Amino acid sequence: MDELVLHYRKITGIKDDFGDIVYNKKKFILANRFQGELENLSRMFNEAGFVSFSSEITRDSMKHAIGEFLLNCPVYKLYSDFFPITEPEKNIIQQIFTEAERRNSKLQNSLLALKKVFTDHTGFDNEKRTKAIEFFLRCMQFTGPLMAKGVEDTAMYYYNSFIARNEVGDSPESMGMSVEEFHLEMQNRQKNWPMTMNATSTHDTKRGEDVRARLNVISEIPGEWMENVEKWMEINKQFKTVVNGSDSPTVNEEYFIYQTLAGTFPFNQQADEGFINRLEEYLLKSLREAKTDTNWVDPDEAHEKAVLHFTRSILNHQHSFLNSFIPFQQKISQYGIINSLSQVFLKATCPGIPDFYQGTELWDLSMVDPDNRRPVDYVLRHQMLKEMIEHHRNDAEGFYNHVYNNRQSGGIKLWMTWLLMQERRKNPGLFQYGKYIPLTVEGKYKDHVMAFARKYRNEWFLSVIPLFLASLPENRYHNEPAQLNWEDTRIILPDYAPKKWNSSVNSYDIYVEDCLYLSGNMRFNLPFFVKGYTKNTNRHAGILAHISSLPGNYGTGDLGNEGYDFVDFLHDSGQSFWQVLPFNPVENDFGYSPYSSHSAFAGNVMFISPEILSRSRLVSEKSLSKKTFKET
Repeated sequence: MDELVLHYRKITGIKDDFGDIVYNKKKFILANRFQGELENLSRMFNEAGFVSFSSEITRDSMKHAIGEFLLNCPVYKLYSDFFPITEPEKNIIQQIFTEAERRNSKLQNSLLALKKVFTDHTGFDNEKRTKAIEFFLRCMQFTGPLMAKGVEDTAMYYYNSFIARNEVGDSPESMGMSVEEFHLEMQNRQKNWPMTMNATSTHDTKRGEDVRARLNVISEIPGEWMENVEKWMEINKQFKTVVNGSDSPTVNEEYFIYQTLAGTFPFNQQADEGFINRLEEYLLKSLREAKTDTNWVDPDEAHEKAVLHFTRSILNHQHSFLNSFIPFQQKISQYGIINSLSQVFLKATCPGIPDFYQGTELWDLSMVDPDNRRPVDYVLRHQMLKEMIEHHRNDAEGFYNHVYNNRQSGGIKLWMTWLLMQERRKNPGLFQYGKYIPLTVEGKYKDHVMAFARKYRNEWFLSVIPLFLASLPENRYHNEPAQLNWEDTRIILPDYAPKKWNSSVNSYDIYVEDCLYLSGNMRFNLPFFVKGYTKNTNRHAGILAHISSLPGNYGTGDLGNEGYDFVDFLHDSGQSFWQVLPFNPVENDFGYSPYSSHSAFAGNVMFISPEILSRSRLVSEKSLSKKTFKET
């Protein structure tokens, strides 16, 4: 990824990092689209009487300070609706004011006054505190729209270093993550947000999910990409037009066009009139959203026509560009298929609820709206699925060869989606509650495979995902992935895992000892799953005896983090039923019965976690720290 960024800066001359671009684009939107909203916020602040104006803090400087607060907010909004603000959001506010002061040191006094309104209410009576939270909530009504218009609808159309990252929910600054980091994220998701939505396309995405899957291949082979781009820029410069003294399209726009073509070019390699019309509509919107050489309010028709003329000219089959572009694009599209199917697999088998946007059951090579809101041919999808189910029923072995050889139709994606949804329908508990278990991969291609298991009770579901196959030396000079035999590459299984598995791509059972070999199981270099079951044990229930006796930070009776962690441990180990007896103080007058306490059935005050009270802002961190036992 670093290579792509450096190359982009070299050829375009754009040196600003994305953070500065975001700030400047949001500033443009605030000054030209939201000035009325800023005036209203400034008036609301002044009328509340939060500060006494002076030569150091003027009405104008406070208005600019409020604007800087909105501009430097790194998230869509903060969700605290009363004071004191939660500790995580207080840290974000600190980050906002630190950045605002760095950019505008002359506003230091005004920024400090605004920060006090949000975080320090010393000397504020109840009425002023109420006005402070009302002002904070009003600010949060505008940070979201400012972020959306400044980042999603402006900066992401201007900064084109690697447009697969220019997406809602992603960031151009993202450099991806390691397999280890991914596993940690999924474990955290299963623990804290097991019902979150796993979405890869929506009505608002900037490009289709399979466009991004194709473009991600570029990050594996940056050298090939950069070499081709420079070749294309040389042979296509004859189609540029001088507008207002500069070449149109600009190098930045030209680079955007090449990425767009790599991601959206049809599988049949034909740039027909329908495709070109869709592309032109998309480019026109992208140019205006970037708000650099043209915009919606004051469009530069000469520049726009020059960009569309350039695009239509290079796609003329009589020009040499397509002879160079198509072989590279074929490679991108074939490895993109692997990425697309892996994406479906992850969406369906990782913690969370998979979401499928209309039309994405087949290849989704759409551009931004309105292109991604075209009518969907559900009759075609229904017929394709019906025929595949029948084919698989009659000839399971030959089916996989057939569906792979015809993969450009999208049937393979539809089949995999249907197959995974059938598994989720049959085993809802496994995917909703199943533990996420990262698995180690060893052998020659260990860096090109990721594996994990989902386990619930005695059910196991193991997912195997190929990684970075385009970067393999074996594939350097091939437009299609070499069919690897995977040699000694294997997935190490836990000692308590099943020994017998059923595969999604083979019609026979797989027997293993301590590992699962990929050879013979990963067909066509595509993701696959295996299912297994462990034998039931004789023990199905457990008794928690005096959970409050676990070590805690706040004394006897504290059901703090240690108690919750122990319950999680019991759940993960397969325990399903627990009996928790009340552990209340007993007295002779009540027959030494633990049920005598008034709180026995209403939540015993002895078993409350102080940390949870603190996170809920019912107890301050300062008072909590005074009651913490020191470790010895």
